[in-house]
Amino acid sequence: MDYVEFEFWFMRFVRRDFNLHYDRSKDPKQLTFSELPTDMLGEVVKFLDPKERKIARKVSKTLCNVVDRQKIYYKEIEVFIGSTDKITVAYNKNTVAYKGCPTGSIIELGGYKKSIDKFNYVDLAFNDLAISLKPSRILVKSLRVSIEEKSDIGVINQFLNLIRSIHNGFLVKETLIETANTTLALSILSVLKPGTLETIEMFTAEGKAENHERIVEMEQFKQAKTVLLRRFGIFDPSYLQRFNGFRRFQLVLNTVEPRDIYLLREVLLQSPHFLHGSIITSSVPLDYIKIGEALGSRIVDSVATLYDKIPGTTDTLKITISVYDVLFCLYSQ
Repeated sequence: MDYVEFEFWFMRFVRRDFNLHYDRSKDPKQLTFSELPTDMLGEVVKFLDPKERKIARKVSKTLCNVVDRQKIYYKEIEVFIGSTDKITVAYNKNTVAYKGCPTGSIIELGGYKKSIDKFNYVDLAFNDLAISLKPSRILVKSLRVSIEEKSDIGVINQFLNLIRSIHNGFLVKETLIETANTTLALSILSVLKPGTLETIEMFTAEGKAENHERIVEMEQFKQAKTVLLRRFGIFDPSYLQRFNGFRRFQLVLNTVEPRDIYLLREVLLQSPHFLHGSIITSSVPLDYIKIGEALGSRIVDSVATLYDKIPGTTDTLKITISVYDVLFCLYSQ
């Protein structure tokens, strides 16, 4: 007697119906889980976490299709590609580590370790990641990609091919990309869908001038709301106007002239979305006294400060100029 049969008779006995000659052939056919309507299956599947969805989609073709049609939201995904035969992928803080070994691969998850012979750790890691990103309606709030400097170029290319193959584009709201290779960082950024991407943060080696030109022309950059490029090389001041439409921005310049600050101030006073910005100088200390006097600001405790009322509002734009940076802040009253 299987469980379904047992449950049927058990419930009859609970209701004090002891007729053992009941003809079950007259009953409607019992549906298995996979035979339920797809919309009902979808209601069940949406309560599964990412790990459980991976398991469910392997049960049957029907469940696989149901899982892949679900709208999936990840709070965060972190991908780390190491230089010593190691890849880690974290889904909402649940980290899976894939390591190479002489016989194949080792997978570690929550203190559990499993050896898989004759399978490459890279293929296992990216196959699992591909399954997680396969659903047609997937949104990732925060994506962090960290690639060590001496990582295998073949592994990196395999990762790039994976994210480029995502159906309808990679929908990410915030991204932090860490790699010494600036060109690689831009290649990853180019895969993320413009418009959906709101925050860009890059930690790379010193960027070249051609990469500065490339990033400011990318739709991901133009449509973002926050761009933080503290470690993306030294920008030429001519790029400063490209940063005036963001809520928040951060970039590095070799030095800053009073004219640069004046022009940016005029634009920010008209910006409806601006909240905070900073310009960091790379090596040459700023002559904050000269800049402050040119802008008519107050100089107190080695800092030049300028306040401007934003037209038509009760808000104030505060500009603070010190030896190594210029800060722009919006204050609401």
